[in-house]
Amino acid sequence: MSRDAIIGILVAFFALGAYLGADGDWRLCAVLGSVSIGFVILIISMGFLYVRSSAAKFRAMRDPKVRWRFTEETLGTRSDLGSSEISWRMISDVWCFPEVWLIFFGKQGYGYSTLPTVGLNGELKDFILAKALANKTQSQ
Repeated sequence: MSRDAIIGILVAFFALGAYLGADGDWRLCAVLGSVSIGFVILIISMGFLYVRSSAAKFRAMRDPKVRWRFTEETLGTRSDLGSSEISWRMISDVWCFPEVWLIFFGKQGYGYSTLPTVGLNGELKDFILAKALANKTQSQ
């Protein structure tokens, strides 16, 4: 469990305890606590299901490689499960982490692709970020 989730849970229980300590109704605290725990369980379960589904798709691939293609107009991926190509105009954001980038697409960033950056040279990284930034400034 992430540090943020633990802090959120502790803050919620502290708030419930403070309410109860201030002569609050214990039944309301019990209901709110139960609903909070239910939401935490739901969120963790959905995360596990997502990871499990993604891992199953990865294991289903005969050749577990995704090939990326970057042009002036589009970016695309191809694997033995299929291929896709989208316009740079669809890119809504890029989150950069040390080993991967998350490339979000769609008006509200509903979908994303994971781009491993280990084999990317600096010129290609700059190109991707410039295209994403140009699109972001045009759409605002």
